[in-house]
Amino acid sequence: MRLLITFLLIVSAFYSINAQLDRTSKWPKEDKALFESAKSQYNKGYFNAAYEKYTSLKEKHADDIYLKYVMGICAIYINDKQEESEKLLMEVKGYDKNAKNIDYYIALLYHKTY
Repeated sequence: MRLLITFLLIVSAFYSINAQLDRTSKWPKEDKALFESAKSQYNKGYFNAAYEKYTSLKEKHADDIYLKYVMGICAIYINDKQEESEKLLMEVKGYDKNAKNIDYYIALLYHKTY
């Protein structure tokens, strides 16, 4: 029984990791390049530039919850985008209550906004 549980945990962890890595595998090459560029901008703290790139990707991939997550985070740091940030982050939280640091980013948004 213990061996079966261990096996199931390993398989589920492997599946989870592959699902995260496979996020953009079916996207066109241009979209992948734009995503990587936006991610680089995001990691450097250039939230305006990253937000614009993520917005153009969202037009093509409207249901991608990760795009909504990073757009919501970027929008926290853009003065006139707080309402959109709240909408996006609450949608992400509704989809996945355990999204990484979602409560922190919502609290940060409220702290910066109110």
